Amino acid sequence: MLVCATGWELDLDCLPETRAKQSFDTVQSRLFCRFWDIDYPGLTFVSLSNGFMCATENANLVSQAVGQVLLGKWTEPSREYMVIFW
Repeated sequence: MLVCATGWELDLDCLPETRAKQSFDTVQSRLFCRFWDIDYPGLTFVSLSNGFMCATENANLVSQAVGQVLLGKWTEPSREYMVIFW
């Protein structure tokens, strides 16, 4: 599933309750490379990364990364690696 969140309010009601009601910081802390959800493999966030560049450039870069995932050109690291890495 690809979620591109725009706007100022984070609403994850489509996810299980344990994730849906979490704060922005908590959700962001569980994202590998700030876009790949560690707890829900295959769930990605294009505009949640709060990175070092302007939002449009960041969304462009992350959407290209998601494209590589969808094309099968990236293999998800192990959960252990993602948690240690992040």
